[in-house]
Amino acid sequence: MEEEASATTRTLHLPEILEQILIHLPSRDLLLAQRISKAFQLTISASPKLQRALFFSPDPACPSSPITYLNPATGATSAHPRPQNNRLLLRAFPGVYPTVSPVLVNLPPTREDLALGRPGKEVWSWDVCISFPASPANKSPSDSSESSLPSTADPATAYPYASWRRMYLCQPPCTALHLVRRWRRSRLPAIERPGGITMGDFVDEATKGAVNGGVWSEGYVGSDRDWHFEGVVGEGTG
Repeated sequence: MEEEASATTRTLHLPEILEQILIHLPSRDLLLAQRISKAFQLTISASPKLQRALFFSPDPACPSSPITYLNPATGATSAHPRPQNNRLLLRAFPGVYPTVSPVLVNLPPTREDLALGRPGKEVWSWDVCISFPASPANKSPSDSSESSLPSTADPATAYPYASWRRMYLCQPPCTALHLVRRWRRSRLPAIERPGGITMGDFVDEATKGAVNGGVWSEGYVGSDRDWHFEGVVGEGTG
């Protein structure tokens, strides 16, 4: 029995073997596994594969479920991979959970399109949508003098080094979010990060009262007192 225990211990201290075991855990269990031992924590933090599974590192080619697109003009179908939602954020921010859904995107018209007087083609893409309370319940929507986390968030999320701050909203990461009001998307991004937007980026921008030099306006607050943001994930594919 002691020999078996010793063999198990030696195996779990081999980073390559431990990585292959941990990669099969659900994301929340993988995140909490860092508390088991220093060996587990070091293996998880040093493994690019496990860091991508925890949304700490970008994964441009993450496994995903496809969406089938029917081209009405040709009758042809094609499948496009679906980005992964970061379900770890659902527990930390139950009312501020980014969701990914399919959308049709109108591409700018080409020179040929303009010459023929037709619009740019429509392509399927994926859209990440996230909302954020404009202010605490006891403040008016226009008061942005203080930064605050959503009232629905777990108090533990207020820890300045909480792991959620480094997590991407989805995989592959979204690089730009546009403010949306009454189904109309702003032309310029409100939040933009070439390397991908993390939840920390989003919360900091949404609570500091100003983005890209402009102060939030009460007119942008929806009827549910939320800011609404949307951004395309990846490139559209026809």
